[in-house]
Amino acid sequence: MMKVMHIVIFFLLGLGLMFLSATAYIFFHIRPFQNGLETQGAVIGFVKRRVKHGKAYAPLVRFVARNGQEVTITGIINSEPPAYQIGQIVTVAYPLHQPEQARIKGKGKLFLCLPSVWQLFC
Repeated sequence: MMKVMHIVIFFLLGLGLMFLSATAYIFFHIRPFQNGLETQGAVIGFVKRRVKHGKAYAPLVRFVARNGQEVTITGIINSEPPAYQIGQIVTVAYPLHQPEQARIKGKGKLFLCLPSVWQLFC
């Protein structure tokens, strides 16, 4: 009986640490954008990435920052088939003085970060 109790306790601690890690990851990746800027960018291509079960594509997006600097970023969400089309206009958000840290802004895509965090532990 004690052995089962230890297993349950370790399982719950592991689950709690996983959710704490996911929360910290999301917090520290969203916080810099709270007082940032938004602009429009265009998908100019894709970066092919290997994933556990084959390949996936992350969008390459080019935009012009407020300071006039032309910036190209790679999206953080990989998908197969690609989630965007070349030439598609997307909204990007970036910290005021760091346009190279821009992220593609999507509606409801925050939940897609959680599977990425989950994969860290599996």
